Amino acid sequence: MAERVRSELRQRVAARADYLCEYCLIAEEYRFSVAKWITLSVSNMVERQRQTIWLTDAWAHHFLFSELHIKPVTEIGEVTARILRFNDSERVLERQALRDVHRYPNASASARMKS
Repeated sequence: MAERVRSELRQRVAARADYLCEYCLIAEEYRFSVAKWITLSVSNMVERQRQTIWLTDAWAHHFLFSELHIKPVTEIGEVTARILRFNDSERVLERQALRDVHRYPNASASARMKS
């Protein structure tokens, strides 16, 4: 039962996010290493931030996308970017590889970047 609930909740959350990572805006189907971003030691902190940021604020309120980099524009954005290491070379190369094959940002991600 608990597994079914988790699966249903995961599906609802994914649908609400247009199947994008709510932080880097990479489409779920193209995530190469996103799962490595969140370590066990910060998962509770990240979850608190997710509830604070993503349930009340638009992505563009905290971040700016520029030249493959996700730049924080608020203190919450700064902490989030630092914890999740948005602009480490591996993350930037991941976004570049997806951009080069016209997979990033997709239309949904672009809309979130502007809203």
